Amino acid sequence: MKKKDIKKIIDNEYKKDLQKLEFVQKGNRFIKKSINSIYEFSYVIYDYGNVFTPEFSYGISLFSYNSLISLIMEQELSPFAYYVRQGTLYEMGIYSVDDYLITSEDEVLEMTKEVMTFFHQKGLPFLESITDIKKLDNFINQRVETPSDGVKNLIIAKLADNPNYEYLKKKYREIFKAQNWSIKEDIVNFEKVCSFLDPYDSEDLNRIIKNN
Repeated sequence: MKKKDIKKIIDNEYKKDLQKLEFVQKGNRFIKKSINSIYEFSYVIYDYGNVFTPEFSYGISLFSYNSLISLIMEQELSPFAYYVRQGTLYEMGIYSVDDYLITSEDEVLEMTKEVMTFFHQKGLPFLESITDIKKLDNFINQRVETPSDGVKNLIIAKLADNPNYEYLKKKYREIFKAQNWSIKEDIVNFEKVCSFLDPYDSEDLNRIIKNN
């Protein structure tokens, strides 16, 4: 099989399933808009000659988060509030397959069936649950691990009125130093976000979002 043959089958199978959930296809991405969020399911295919390894991912963007980070950074942005790849789901023990090794049409069909079953039963319900800003905050701010997450996670914390905002801010500053973080842009953006967020609570921020 060729990569284009694999892609055609995957597109057909995912489209058939995701259309039932009101997702619209855009290339290798499938998108669904709701009142306050955008859901996305996507895939890539890695080509190793006679073997192909498709990998899926999914995530969610929240309009409130996008509006606020765009305002702070002074440019139009629409990053994911949450995003996860198949490999990460496997490492977390949530999904059973790390890499699919595809060589035949039957294997493609079996894979797409497994992936769609998982997305219907676990992936999408989880995304739907974290459209609630407090649930998203509770999930992503359980621990402080990666400095580059600081901008997103502090904005979410403020929007959710997380009482641990000051603690989270302190911890992110600590790990920037502890990990000798060399990407100066990340540090500058982090401090810029903190300066903007510090005076406000969620009510203030939502009012700012509404007025912009």
